[in-house]
Amino acid sequence: MEPTTLALIAGFVFAGFTVQTMVGFGGNVITLALGALVAPIELLVPLIVCMSLLNTSAVLIRNHREVLVGLLLKRVLPLMVVGAVVGQAVIRYLQGPALELGYGAMVVLISARELWLARPGVAAPSEPLGPVGGGAGILGAGVIHGIYASGGPLLVYVLGREGLPKGPFRSTLISVFWTMNLALALTFVAQGRLTPSHLGQVAWLVPGVGLGLFVGQWGHDRVDEERFRLLVNALLVLVGGSLVVASARKLLAA
Repeated sequence: MEPTTLALIAGFVFAGFTVQTMVGFGGNVITLALGALVAPIELLVPLIVCMSLLNTSAVLIRNHREVLVGLLLKRVLPLMVVGAVVGQAVIRYLQGPALELGYGAMVVLISARELWLARPGVAAPSEPLGPVGGGAGILGAGVIHGIYASGGPLLVYVLGREGLPKGPFRSTLISVFWTMNLALALTFVAQGRLTPSHLGQVAWLVPGVGLGLFVGQWGHDRVDEERFRLLVNALLVLVGGSLVVASARKLLAA
């Protein structure tokens, strides 16, 4: 990728991982949604997975005691891993504009739903989904993560219905992403999608992760989380919509 493109993506990495450090999710979704406007998704995902590993490692070193290990090992990780294997099988048949269109549509639908539920006077569902609904949601998050490394929003929806405290909720989510992204990184190495030749591109993006950690940790206890999420979701609707339009034009022109 050209230096100008890498500089833009580094800015997107900073934005995405500032959000993830603050609220526990969103790093991959935001970075990939913005990055897909300037570079192919299939090239971006391995790089973003590396950035996510750096971010989640730093957060876990500081907050690992808050991780709900039972929930992580018994419910979340087994289904996420199965879903990711399915996602990796799907991605073999989904490339180029079709990959971008699917991602853009997913981002728009999830973010628009969050904005709809955030309307004044509307109470979002708060009861747990139950074994079947919750299991299906976690499995679906794994599939999305296997394709786009961005299964966070669906997983947040499922676990958000569990009534978990803010700290353990964030730390458990981070631990899921750390584990899944480590597995994805090793898969990309085995597939030849992540090689020593990528180190130069990774070096461009690392400062964005470091700055995101600093700014995100500062804002974690200082920023109104609800208003911040509204702003992030509004941005994602616009970005996802732009990605849908751009990828649809490519498909129609093909």
